[in-house]
Amino acid sequence: MTSYTVGIISPTLGWGTTQLLQSAAKYGRAVYISPGELVSAFLADSRTNYQQVDAIIVKGFLDLLESDPIILKALIWLSDQAFFINTPEALFYSSSKIVSTSILAQYGFLVPRTLVTSDVRCAVDFIQRVHTVISKPDRAKGGRGQLLFQADTAGLGDRLLALPAPYYLQEYLPHTRDLRVFVIGGDIAGVLYRYRQTEDWRTNRSQPIQVEPGVASPQLKQLALAIVNLFDLGVTALDLIEAGKQAYYMVDINGCPGWALFQTYMPDLDIPALQIHYIYDKLSKGAFE
Repeated sequence: MTSYTVGIISPTLGWGTTQLLQSAAKYGRAVYISPGELVSAFLADSRTNYQQVDAIIVKGFLDLLESDPIILKALIWLSDQAFFINTPEALFYSSSKIVSTSILAQYGFLVPRTLVTSDVRCAVDFIQRVHTVISKPDRAKGGRGQLLFQADTAGLGDRLLALPAPYYLQEYLPHTRDLRVFVIGGDIAGVLYRYRQTEDWRTNRSQPIQVEPGVASPQLKQLALAIVNLFDLGVTALDLIEAGKQAYYMVDINGCPGWALFQTYMPDLDIPALQIHYIYDKLSKGAFE
């Protein structure tokens, strides 16, 4: 079997990056590329250090973008040199709730009623009509910055004015559980059901939750494949709300997903190895020729 060099770009050498490097090293060569090193090479237009790199996995895209916006240009520059499991453009579009929700709605996927506006009066009117709404930052992870507003929330307009515009407001759909679906190469690698254990509406890992392995139904498989094809994502984790009988509402697309919960509740699922296998399969079929 042909061996390849896989580069991992991430803000730090965290556990996820380390696992990917270890998995890549089992089959070929693995290299860690720091964001500072990449930006310096981009500014000098020097690809010398990357001529032998065949494929790239980006971890922590939002942190990279926040620390140095020029990183997006550097990633696009490098994508002429190597195969990206998720292209820089796909990472950028999927990381924006405003952009990804608009695309999903445009192509007929179920999404909660959503409003994006800089007008406080429009925002207040939307909340009063929908009654219960979650305000979310456009680009954030782990539920950071999310707030719940209701039609009878005291001082609603003033509270909104304290937030940065534009406002991303999404209807809260009552549900007993939500799903995190890990997808690699269009195939569902694993499904987790997440249940709230407090009155908090969030079921991300930063909140107390009950988690159990789930089942990938035919409908869910079809939905996942359609979404990854639409956003051109080789690897992603989809967050969905199950409202009604197999009515899946999309709430988030993760282009740089973590897999700590999957390691805990599905310990036999080797997500880093599956990502490396996917890269090898794509390269062996001439994905970057």
